[in-house]
Amino acid sequence: MMSSNKKTILQKSESSPKSYVVNSGNDYSILEKRVGIKTPEIEISIVIPVYNRIEMLRRTIAMITHQNYPLDLLEIIIADDGSEDNPEQLIDEFSSFFEINYVRQSDQGYRLSSIRNLGVRSARHDNIIILDCDMAPVPNLVRTYADWLILDEKVILIGHRRYVDANNISVEEVLNDSEAMLQLPSVETKNAVMKKSPSSDWREPIYEETNMLKTSPHPFRVSSCGNVAFHRRIFEDAGTFDEDFTAWGAEDNEFGYRVWNAGYLFIPLIDALGMHQEPPGGREFVDREAGKLVTRPMLFDRVPLFYREYDPDTVRTVPIFSLIIDTNMQFTGDIESCINKIKNQSFKEIHLHISTSGLNDIQLTELNSLEMVQNRNVFIHTDIHDAINSSTGAVIVVFPPTISINEHTIQELYSEIKNNLPGSCLRIKTTKEGISEFLDANIVSSMEMMVSKQLQQPLIFCKRTWSKWHSLQNVTTIRTPFTQKISVTVVIITRNRKKLLKDAIQSVLNQTHEDFELLIIDDGSEDNTSRMVKNFSDPRIRLIRLTPSGIPHARNLGVKEAAGDYIVIMDDDDVMLPNRIKDHLNALDEEASGSYGGWIDITHDDNLEFNPGKPHGFSQMLFSGKVLLHPAMMVKRSILEQFPYDESFKFGTDYVMNLEIAQAGFRFSHTGSYILLRRFHGKNVTTTNSGEQKETGRSKWQSFVYNLSPLRERQMRHEASISLPFEDTPKPTRKILQSWFPKIKIAKEDIPDIELKKKDIPTSVKMIKNIVRLGPFDNISELEKVEKTMKQDLREKLIGYHCSKSGIRPSVSLLFDSDDESNILLKKIRKEFSEQIVEIQEQIIEGRKLPDGAGVTRIIIGRSRNIYDIREIKKKIRKIRRTWATHIAAMSTGNNPEFSLMTGRLETKHAFEQVRILRKKMPGLSIVVDTNAPR
Repeated sequence: MMSSNKKTILQKSESSPKSYVVNSGNDYSILEKRVGIKTPEIEISIVIPVYNRIEMLRRTIAMITHQNYPLDLLEIIIADDGSEDNPEQLIDEFSSFFEINYVRQSDQGYRLSSIRNLGVRSARHDNIIILDCDMAPVPNLVRTYADWLILDEKVILIGHRRYVDANNISVEEVLNDSEAMLQLPSVETKNAVMKKSPSSDWREPIYEETNMLKTSPHPFRVSSCGNVAFHRRIFEDAGTFDEDFTAWGAEDNEFGYRVWNAGYLFIPLIDALGMHQEPPGGREFVDREAGKLVTRPMLFDRVPLFYREYDPDTVRTVPIFSLIIDTNMQFTGDIESCINKIKNQSFKEIHLHISTSGLNDIQLTELNSLEMVQNRNVFIHTDIHDAINSSTGAVIVVFPPTISINEHTIQELYSEIKNNLPGSCLRIKTTKEGISEFLDANIVSSMEMMVSKQLQQPLIFCKRTWSKWHSLQNVTTIRTPFTQKISVTVVIITRNRKKLLKDAIQSVLNQTHEDFELLIIDDGSEDNTSRMVKNFSDPRIRLIRLTPSGIPHARNLGVKEAAGDYIVIMDDDDVMLPNRIKDHLNALDEEASGSYGGWIDITHDDNLEFNPGKPHGFSQMLFSGKVLLHPAMMVKRSILEQFPYDESFKFGTDYVMNLEIAQAGFRFSHTGSYILLRRFHGKNVTTTNSGEQKETGRSKWQSFVYNLSPLRERQMRHEASISLPFEDTPKPTRKILQSWFPKIKIAKEDIPDIELKKKDIPTSVKMIKNIVRLGPFDNISELEKVEKTMKQDLREKLIGYHCSKSGIRPSVSLLFDSDDESNILLKKIRKEFSEQIVEIQEQIIEGRKLPDGAGVTRIIIGRSRNIYDIREIKKKIRKIRRTWATHIAAMSTGNNPEFSLMTGRLETKHAFEQVRILRKKMPGLSIVVDTNAPR
């Protein structure tokens, strides 16, 4: 057992926080003294999740119109979880009061976490209030929140509630006078889970016991996000609401634990009162009792404090302890035996992390070959900073690799701290017999010891303590910077693409501009990528290895670690043309925040597609296509720090980031050259995750467009439509490209581009290899007329279509099967359709791609290789929307093209509204908005 000296130290750590630089408690008294000194004038987004409760939502939004805070600083976001009562109609009802926007996800059951995340992602402002649709705010709610939001970003503000029955109050009454709601008496909720709680907020007794949470060791237990406010960075620090919670309850408390672990203060605000509107009859439409049976075990699994007792026979997702072996000091021992000391503890609720910064190549190879590492029972990190930040446990213990401990050390630790978590940081003195002494330690000096490789004794502290300390520090103080003065850092993110990466690295090292740093972020590769990288033995290369964290996180880390003033962005499956960096730098001027160039795609059939890019600007980025390619950019590091990649998305964050940069007015210049060769190999992120990329871009794009007035949208669309590609950019030949990249298959005779004009595409009959082609027809109605008049024997020979020009005015031909060599079928067609025959072509005209978009918004309905399917869709649309002009459009070219139905031009917002209506009337059919459709 622990000596009395150890008990004294533990108690001192809890009761005397003033002796330490950082206190891990929840005392927000310092902030409290500053409330009201400054009048807040910040923009705030209010996110309101809703599902089939339009009348409650009406009353809630009506009460927002009575706020004593400037309404022009507010954005309201209706976040619809798949309602059937069309809450989007409220946009028109309330748009005269404030900016109001709408986002929606499909109805796939109870997905409160998901719709909250979507609402926050779509918000334009950094300061967020979440209100349940039934939580009608009192007039001073927003201002009460704003008074605190201006003080500190690392706070979560917990609003209050009382229960009312407003079912007999009309929205007109509420709009006319807020007293219609304010004068309602409090009622007892009939919520079964609340056990008919009193009309006052259920958290009031907790506030009384803990001095408004200032002395609460577990303030996250009052986290209820139906009325809450925070800064957007909370999602970066703690993560989003956990979308695994798909039944009622517990997602708020689980989120609260992560927020607590991230070092945030929990501040209850009684004056930020929401009037909780009880449903008709007092009974919720969600089965809360059944939901609780699902989510309560999830909460116990993911929150190691307050809710659960330690059970050695239960494996937990989130442990009590995160144990870290710190190898910052040069370690000369056996790494496996070092791991086994920790892994073989009698206390089982632990996660083991290893900081590998002090290991040599042999030790790293040995470490990666261990079965426990390959089975992901051990988490590997590049340094101590990354190891701690990645830890999810409530308590962290950092061990030097030479530590002497027995198998019961962690069990002994748990026995001593389970009811009294360390308030700051403690050093642990251990022997083979166990813990002999706790010694108090200043958190700042302790962290500096870890970073400076001087740690001699184990340290124990709460993750919350680290988070609060770390938020006060500049990140450069806890990483080892690249010391050479250089201007450019090339950043490549990679995972399990060793062979492709090798070509990419070689192309960087072959640059004519040689003054650069190449930073490679290995996001958890399992194919010996690190060994391949080290074989280059070039001092300009720096490698950082991570556990799999996702592209956005890896890219943000690359920005933080980069030493250059400018960052050249590159994917691991691309290769640079030799003058890329030189061209980037030559293109810079005083006003440019970076530069970009053209890119060349090697398609699956070894064709080359040249994409020169277009002039850069917000209009072009929002309403035009192929303006730039993110991996073909060089950007000031300070810009990327200001606009980080959004880690709440897995893919598509580069598009979102580029929109934000362009909207902020930063300008990029064009290099006047092609600088990148992009290889398509079937496993490109663009190909394998195109759906997620598009969804990410679409969700953010909508928020940008919805904030434009109709006039401004038309102006921007016009600006985008007149921005033409840099067609005069010199194109390197295949032969030159092959000489630059001899190991990449490029060689193929250059084929000159042929400009086909309308007069060059006659309507004709042609027979090639037992296929007869009649056409092309430049008018679909003419093609339909021919098919209607066709005799049965010819109809039986019809096998499909050939398209030589795609778009809404396609050129389409009919294809017939001819199983004879005497040209009988050819003669029949000539006889029956002599008026269509102009001449017999000697070869089938090559197909073309769908034309580049012209910034026009259309709805695309259906997709089929059978034109009859599209005709049937057209008939149905004509019944639903009699005034619409629709066109049968070819979406691809060549034999058996795909067809769709395209509408005429529409306003963007109107198009999205119509899509939602059409999807209900025509379920199962692909119906999407194309904001960059051809004219």
